[in-house]
Amino acid sequence: MIHAGSKNFIVKLCVAYTFTLGNFAATNDASAAEGATSTYLLGFRGPMAGFTPPPGLYFENDTYFYEGKIGGGRNLATGGLLVTNVKQSTWLDMAMPIWVTPVQIMGGNLAFAATAPFGRPKVDANVVLDLPRLNRPLGLALSDAELNFGDVNATSFVGWHSGNFHWQLGVTAVIPTGTYSY
Repeated sequence: MIHAGSKNFIVKLCVAYTFTLGNFAATNDASAAEGATSTYLLGFRGPMAGFTPPPGLYFENDTYFYEGKIGGGRNLATGGLLVTNVKQSTWLDMAMPIWVTPVQIMGGNLAFAATAPFGRPKVDANVVLDLPRLNRPLGLALSDAELNFGDVNATSFVGWHSGNFHWQLGVTAVIPTGTYSY
């Protein structure tokens, strides 16, 4: 049930959201993600996806670990050999406070959340060039690891329940606040 005071609040909130999203959509300055990749993290929502808890303040914290490596070698036309080896490991933490309000819209709870990602990617790369004319291999080893902060994601959604079924409808804005280098 929506009360008269809540109706004014909801109308003001919807107008503010429309104005804010319209301003973001009208800008051309920030039209691509770093490296032309999406900001959506595949698999970010898992068990209980779509479930909105009762009104209150909550905190969710997800941590991800990634590892990968690639290597290879190639015989050169000059009789030498080029060998590469790259290893990558990353830990990513996504801290998210969630505020579920008592305001209901069409029977669903209005909620707000903000995700502040941070993590440490580490890359080790080795290259070895072995040329018979030099009588010794030449090698290069590079390493990079640094704590980085990602772009904050501000989210608003409405969550509904029907028995064992739960779903949400929302919008997320990416606020470019993270570490960026090009």
